[in-house]
Amino acid sequence: MPINHNFETKITKENESKVLFRLNRDVTVTAKRLKTNTDFDNVSGGGLPFGLTILIGDPGTGKSRFAQEMARSVVKNGGIVLYAYAESTIDMQTLLRGLSKEQLIRMQTANFLSYLPKWAEALEQIKFLLNTTKADLLVVDSLTTLFSNTTKAVEEADVRSAIFDLKQQLADKLPVIGISQIRGQGMFTYPAGGRAVDHASDMNIEFDILNAKLTENNKIVKSMTDRLYTIEITKDKYGQSYTAHKLMVEYVPNIRFTKISD
Repeated sequence: MPINHNFETKITKENESKVLFRLNRDVTVTAKRLKTNTDFDNVSGGGLPFGLTILIGDPGTGKSRFAQEMARSVVKNGGIVLYAYAESTIDMQTLLRGLSKEQLIRMQTANFLSYLPKWAEALEQIKFLLNTTKADLLVVDSLTTLFSNTTKAVEEADVRSAIFDLKQQLADKLPVIGISQIRGQGMFTYPAGGRAVDHASDMNIEFDILNAKLTENNKIVKSMTDRLYTIEITKDKYGQSYTAHKLMVEYVPNIRFTKISD
């Protein structure tokens, strides 16, 4: 029996074109990327996406080291970086090591250790510094600490609000690397601020350390004396990254990634 397509609608003849444009539109979106000219470009679909990339992991798993290597690579290739930090453990020597005078000028660091304002003011100061430095990349080390100054009993809500505002106001303008503490346990982990932050980001990279070594076939073998630093791109909003396996990270002489087979 044929369907009678004679549905009542309030769409007038004058407004038909405003609706018909929706039909058969190409919904494929390719994210704008900032090339780092490192091996990361090969596993991430071309570099850092414009938007928010969150680095998630326990302390000591290499989040800050990774962010610093990305920042150094951008500076070495002529870009400007604003590195905002509120962690007392930041290794400034690693960040600035081997940079020329011209490169040091382009590596702009913002110290939030001495005075940490409320999260809304911290965000305003970061935007002002971005306008001043004309940065091509923003690194926030860490989101959890920088946006933790709150009058609320539970800081998670303000961390979440700050990250959402950061994403909304800066997403299409430049890549942002945000380092986050991890919440949850086992297979159920997520960045500080809750699951909503996890969904709001453009890319999530999880960091881990394995008590293991890698065989010639790139398989993991447990070891009490060896440690593997790994990353896993668990989310790429645009589906351009290599998300099939964990990747072993090596930083010397240059950052590179090796696919790990279970």
